[in-house]
Amino acid sequence: MSWLLISILSNTILAFSAVFDKLLLGRSIKDPLIYAFWTAISSLAAVVLIPFGSISVSWDIFWLALATGAIWFWGALFFMIAISRGEASTALPLIGALAPIATFFTSAAFLDGGLGVTEYFGFFFLVFGGFIFLIAEEPKLRMPVFIAAGLSAVFFGISNALLNPVFLHSSFVAGIFWTRIGAVIAAATLLFSSKVRERLFAVAHAGNIRDWIMYWGNRILAAGGVILNFYPFVLAHPALVDAANGFKYAVIVFLGWIILGERFRGKILMLKVLATALIIGGLLWFGLGEYASSIPVDGSREIQWGITFSHKFSRDLGLNWRENFNAILYEVKPHKIRLVAYWDEIERERGKYDFSDLDWMMDRARESGTEIILAVGLRVPRWPECHVPEWAQNLELRTQNLAVHEYMRAVVERYKNNPAIKMWQVENEPYLRFGECPERESGFLEREIALVKSVDPSRPILVTDGGEFGDWYRASKAGDVFGTTMYRRAYPRFIGPIFGVIEYPLSPAYFRFKEKLIRWIVGNYDKKFIVIELQGEPWSSVQLRDVSLEEQFRIFDLEYFRDTIRYARDTGFDEYYLWGAEWWYWLGKKHNDWRFWDEAKGLLRN
Repeated sequence: MSWLLISILSNTILAFSAVFDKLLLGRSIKDPLIYAFWTAISSLAAVVLIPFGSISVSWDIFWLALATGAIWFWGALFFMIAISRGEASTALPLIGALAPIATFFTSAAFLDGGLGVTEYFGFFFLVFGGFIFLIAEEPKLRMPVFIAAGLSAVFFGISNALLNPVFLHSSFVAGIFWTRIGAVIAAATLLFSSKVRERLFAVAHAGNIRDWIMYWGNRILAAGGVILNFYPFVLAHPALVDAANGFKYAVIVFLGWIILGERFRGKILMLKVLATALIIGGLLWFGLGEYASSIPVDGSREIQWGITFSHKFSRDLGLNWRENFNAILYEVKPHKIRLVAYWDEIERERGKYDFSDLDWMMDRARESGTEIILAVGLRVPRWPECHVPEWAQNLELRTQNLAVHEYMRAVVERYKNNPAIKMWQVENEPYLRFGECPERESGFLEREIALVKSVDPSRPILVTDGGEFGDWYRASKAGDVFGTTMYRRAYPRFIGPIFGVIEYPLSPAYFRFKEKLIRWIVGNYDKKFIVIELQGEPWSSVQLRDVSLEEQFRIFDLEYFRDTIRYARDTGFDEYYLWGAEWWYWLGKKHNDWRFWDEAKGLLRN
């Protein structure tokens, strides 16, 4: 069971307990200090855990556990003060909003590790939901309640953050036992005050037997919830667990309405509904993350590695592209390669086709036994994405599209009998708005796919989409094979001018989940999914030839290349085409730096 499910269960139990606490504090047991005292003393029930595990710990953890429990007690004391002086649905959401923030800052100051960006997103939803609860109750929030709730949140937040190292360096049983003993010791120090002893004696005689039975029954219920609530702190970041505790306050609002008769309407009702939705949304976000992380990856699977080669880009780097291509085939030795039929090079004049360069690459690849994906269309790999001949650039839209069809038909007719070609790629990321591209007619992709199939019905059609922002749905429905890009550091078109090169905050689980989701939506679990572009070169705001070598390595160095390969393996695909072979060769020929080239050789030969 994941930390999230345990947290939801424990917080449901604690929500019931908190509402009963409020109910009892409004009856004969009216003193919050005494209520907190007996709540801590009841922690002695932790002795029942001793048969289930060792309680032996180091001296450092012993003192840390005692301090953690003592801090928890002071949080519980101010918690009782807050709910005794205000409505449960008013004071408790304030604690729920502030405690995760206190936990977060304590964890950041004293613990190793932090939240990932996607985790920050869920954390924000949960904490913001707590603050919406607070806004809804602000007109009724008196200063004493605010102060008590705020102090409770701070003490609980610190205590929750310290639970992680306690459990990390001891057993679960030992961690619970010694933190509970710390709470008992903190509560026992109150007995040094004669006034407290008098209040204890007075309350013991004032309460009726039924209330005390209800109180100790509630303590047993709360103890079960607390023990369950401790376990998520072993499994996840304390700030995430504390934020997930916000679910408790959504349940409290409901129970406050049902059991305590607290009523809200109009604006307050709308705000509470919004807050509940935000908290549930945050929990669902974490739930999806948990599910995505749990999708298995076969580490022993056979992975096929290929390369994309653009003779146009190689030439732009000042290389002898034929020499570059031969070196890829006979030194790196990929089993698969993606080549590009550039319209603006094949048909420089309308109706006059020059296949000499592409023929040469086709022949070399076939001789070396390398399988080919051939990309055709108006939009194909490498900037400016759409490679339109000068004569076609100002054509009327429909006329231009018909010209594209004529060129595509000529390409497929010429190479359909080449056994090295394993599939046709029609367009490149056709649904992604990127690059210098003209408008396209509605349904252009479907017509182009139909055209290619009419000329060569024997080979599958590959359709690609952006890995990070592409929806994958349309592309995966359109083609026989689906290909995604996989870039980690990029210069996005919209925010690049503001933030520069950024690293996408996406884990490998994102791709695993996205693939599984799209297969389910499309209803095709047998379709082949591949990574058609795996980043192997820097992505900057300008062409690489205009970027200093120092800046290129700042964006994408050798260790990051290796880490990208590890990242790709963890996404779970079986076939990857590396992007950047021209750059590796340029580094070697122009700067005598063959490190990337050699790294790729080692990868593709294994």
